[in-house]
Amino acid sequence: MLRSHPDLQALCGTPALATLRVILLIEDGKAQLYRVAWKIPAGTNQADNYWRSGNLLAPVDIETGQAGTASRGFGLEQEHLDYHPDTGAAIKGASVPDWPALVDLARRATDAFPGMAMQAWDIAPTDQGPYLIEINGVGDYTLPQIAYGKGLLDETLLAFQQRCRERKTKQTKGR
Repeated sequence: MLRSHPDLQALCGTPALATLRVILLIEDGKAQLYRVAWKIPAGTNQADNYWRSGNLLAPVDIETGQAGTASRGFGLEQEHLDYHPDTGAAIKGASVPDWPALVDLARRATDAFPGMAMQAWDIAPTDQGPYLIEINGVGDYTLPQIAYGKGLLDETLLAFQQRCRERKTKQTKGR
């Protein structure tokens, strides 16, 4: 059984796993972090799924591994929180445990699915280091949009998609 990193147990007040949805863009065998959303359990929830009432999502700065302001709920009911509602621990500014190792694991994991140019991994910071939970090939991209408060279709993703189209066109013409 996996156990949450002790820092996360203290932050959340629960042993339930808090995972990160790590989205990577892969080109020429190199994986680049695109967005990371921290799925934070709250209340009596045994899982970090955002659709469970009370759970939180926080954006993570891909350079530093530090969380921003968390969101809870949807639409007009959505709240923005800097502190965990159960423990009072700061979410905003909290560092993801073992961030460099987690990033390295995410990048290496993309090799398992070389045909997927965009991958979304759920990774848990555990008491024994980062642990891969699952890949979401066509995962719920709503999560990072809620966490960051903006859509995914920004300049970075548009440019990436254009390069993918160009590569596909070159491959098709080369046949």
